[in-house]
Amino acid sequence: EPPGLAEELRLGASLRTLGAEDLRRFDDDGILELQSVLGSSRARRLLVDAVWQGGIPGRNASLLNPWVTNGALRALLRDGPFGALAAAVLKVDSVRIVNSAVFFKEGSPNPGPSNLWHIDDDYPRDVVTVWIALT
Repeated sequence: EPPGLAEELRLGASLRTLGAEDLRRFDDDGILELQSVLGSSRARRLLVDAVWQGGIPGRNASLLNPWVTNGALRALLRDGPFGALAAAVLKVDSVRIVNSAVFFKEGSPNPGPSNLWHIDDDYPRDVVTVWIALT
């Protein structure tokens, strides 16, 4: 894991909470888009650099449960704000990762989608899918 990343993520996680309007939107729509959740440009820079250095192969591919071998992703899931945000919309004390996947594409002069379409399975209501875009 990159030095300083966990601390930077914990700091950002402590600053990001959901308000009543966010919770209402999630209850009404089943989706909630949040911008700039990491909290600091330093956390984003450390994370993006380390994700690529930590073993993301090739281009236009996907990985299943990459947090097991990539310390930056492990720190993001463990120390970042996403678990607390997911617990808040589910109105529970804590959540657990069932699985994770990474879909990625290196920068290109002619950008396009990494995967043409992706539809999550039809999970029961007590499961939340979290998409994190690192750009």
